[in-house]
Amino acid sequence: MSPLSHHRRTRRVLAAAAVPCLTVGLIVTGATSASAAPGDASAVGFLADLTAEVVGGDTYTVTDHIGEVTAPPDETASLAGADAEIIADLGPIGVVTVAQASAIETTATSDATGSAATASVVDAQINSAAGPLVIDAVASSVSCPADGPATADVTPPATVTLDGNVVTLDASGTTVISLTTTDPPGTVTFTLTVDQRTITTRTAAATAFVFGLQQDLFGIVQASGTLTLAQSSCEAPAPTASSLNPDSGPTAGGTVVTVDGSRFSPGQTTVTIGGITIPASAVDVAADGTSLTFTTPAHAAGPVNVVATTPTGSTAPLSYRYVAPAPTASGLHPDSGPTAGGTVVTVDGTGFTPGQTTVTIGGITIPASAVDVAADGTSLTFTTPAHAAGTVDVIVTTPHGASGALSFSYVGEIPMLPRTGSNLLPMAASGVAAVLAGTALLLLGRRRPAQG
Repeated sequence: MSPLSHHRRTRRVLAAAAVPCLTVGLIVTGATSASAAPGDASAVGFLADLTAEVVGGDTYTVTDHIGEVTAPPDETASLAGADAEIIADLGPIGVVTVAQASAIETTATSDATGSAATASVVDAQINSAAGPLVIDAVASSVSCPADGPATADVTPPATVTLDGNVVTLDASGTTVISLTTTDPPGTVTFTLTVDQRTITTRTAAATAFVFGLQQDLFGIVQASGTLTLAQSSCEAPAPTASSLNPDSGPTAGGTVVTVDGSRFSPGQTTVTIGGITIPASAVDVAADGTSLTFTTPAHAAGPVNVVATTPTGSTAPLSYRYVAPAPTASGLHPDSGPTAGGTVVTVDGTGFTPGQTTVTIGGITIPASAVDVAADGTSLTFTTPAHAAGTVDVIVTTPHGASGALSFSYVGEIPMLPRTGSNLLPMAASGVAAVLAGTALLLLGRRRPAQG
């Protein structure tokens, strides 16, 4: 990291003549406190937000950042002399040096392991109608690791003087000083706040010193605002998820899915899939935090979101699709019927979908409206259509696929001779002849003479 050239400042004085409001912004106009987005860090040495109003006249505002840095990418600033001061033309008050320091150092870093920022100001001087307020040195630092708690630290001033007199800071952290001035005549109230820190699980912010001003000069010029010294903030980088494999699996669950990404924390990463949270104990995270695996739970068919969550945040969702298995057909009964059709057949199996299941028999499709599926999807009934005699395939189809084929036999009717008068006589005659022939043979056998 190297100091950035855009942090070099050109000494200049901005005037407010003939305008109702002047914003003095030597780097960036519109002063705001240092703050960081996910994975980012920021720091600033001086942060000014001051207003001077002439009763019945113009309003002058001074907003300025000195030594402001942000990451990513990593930045540092090292300022001194004219680069470390705020100067403004405040009309009837004249050209003033609002604040200055002998040195300002700031850093901001961010990478996959976390983000951090530091800020320090040495020999700061804030000028007021009550004399210069001098702060010997202050600093702040914050750290937001991806795999641990955020931290913040402040180095408060050892010595603060006002117009050469030592100021004893209140142990509560806020000191209020109210003065009446004679040259120029007026009243001044200072609020000095030391060591402000805010820490959450994944964010940290620290401010070493805040100078608050309420000032009334001559009864015609009123000034107010704040000047912040050595402020830093960071936010731990949230995990990212770039892909998952496989991206689909059965509704019964049991699919081992790998998610690739970054900043997954071993032992601290959960996965939510279709609203169901997989606990950290059931999520296997690679040591380098770039991938994780989990096993899908059972879920209804359809697309669902997959989100990985660590103590520092959550990933953008990835899509996973639960796919219902193709139906299976294990048997049917009866397995035969007449060619005229009309046989009610029951098919046993799994994965039949009420209202969405068709049956194909011998190439003829029975629509879903004519197929009665059990609520649990394990059986169905349909009525056979007419078909030529022979064995045909029966296949069950749902939106999730088709079953294997079962066999059904169409059986033709056995032909019967018509019983009419014209053919009954020959049949009777042939029967009588056969009886007579049998009787004759019997008689002849009985007349045979006995041997010897």
